[in-house]
Amino acid sequence: MALGFTAGLLSAVLRSGLNSASSVSSDASMTHAPPIPLCCRVALVLLIVVAAVPRAKGQAVRRADPGSDPHRSDARAANGVGVQPRFGSDLTRYDAMLGKVSDKLGVSWVRMYWNWAWVEAEPGRRYLKPVEVAVSAAHRHGLKIIVLATGAPPWANGRKGQDFPPTDAHVADYAAYAAALAQAGADAIEVWNEPNNRAFWASKPDPARLAPMQVAAYRAIKAARPKAIVLTGGLTQVFDDPQTFFARLLAADPKFIDSFDAVALHPYNEPSDPLQPGPSGMKNILTVQTPAIHRLLAGRGRVDVPIWFTEYGIATHGHCSVDEPTQATYLRHFFEGVAGLRARGIPIGVSIIYAFQDDAAYLGADDQPFFGMLHADGTEKPAAAVLRDQAARR
Repeated sequence: MALGFTAGLLSAVLRSGLNSASSVSSDASMTHAPPIPLCCRVALVLLIVVAAVPRAKGQAVRRADPGSDPHRSDARAANGVGVQPRFGSDLTRYDAMLGKVSDKLGVSWVRMYWNWAWVEAEPGRRYLKPVEVAVSAAHRHGLKIIVLATGAPPWANGRKGQDFPPTDAHVADYAAYAAALAQAGADAIEVWNEPNNRAFWASKPDPARLAPMQVAAYRAIKAARPKAIVLTGGLTQVFDDPQTFFARLLAADPKFIDSFDAVALHPYNEPSDPLQPGPSGMKNILTVQTPAIHRLLAGRGRVDVPIWFTEYGIATHGHCSVDEPTQATYLRHFFEGVAGLRARGIPIGVSIIYAFQDDAAYLGADDQPFFGMLHADGTEKPAAAVLRDQAARR
């Protein structure tokens, strides 16, 4: 049926050109539409033929180049490496700290965790000063900044702790908070921190709840600041593994696939080498699950979407820790893995290393204070030289 229609249309196009030419030559004194030039008729014929060819079952739909959409940030152009400092509540420290990040390590990005519960303890009354100060200081030192839109205040999540997600009735409020972070000048917004990890999504991780939040946040951020880069929440190495969780997100909401500029992953693999199989037999994020997620994107027509590693690190003390020379080796292997993915044609964006410096205020805690590239006193660990070398290559 389609081919029959196409044949008829082709005949009509060709006849229109011949008839127009005949009309002009037979009565030059009358005003007629000019004949359709041969080149235009050929181009139109080709267009009709291509449109009529049915797409093979299961073939990916080719989407428009993101650059043609004024609301689609070209996250593919973003590159570089960065670190995550601990910002804390003392805003007067931000400028000096970010100056040290830039001077000591030469990185181009930083990442900031600032829970919604800290921003909007009461509905409609937002305290964005820490984010504004951090953004201003980062930009002053030539750094770009990712801000995490994560957590929820009790009024928005059923009077629960700050790592519980908002109720359905407050998804729009969450989206407005994410948009406010973009309006404060953040270069990129990451929609939740490790939503497949119960430590940060305190109820059972739920793609069916997260997908509409991503859609709402994307729309609100783009309305507020179209060129802000919107990331998915960074998925990490837990038993609800990233590639399975991401596939469930795609299935949960058909609008999800068009609601991010880049996919974020946290390829932790402690205490193992980042290129080795994951703990307890879990699939390695860097070598196995990243390519799998890239294939999922390609199957939905978004093959050019980059994957950002917005958190990776290994502690040098405490649970699942390694010694300092091994930390440096693992960091070097991580960047070798990133280079290997790029060599396979997988678009990889920014890599953020957790963390900038060991935190003296938390040295009694387990491993969390000891992920730094620097010791608490500011002296460097061997990993700092590895990161500085990578930063110089970008």
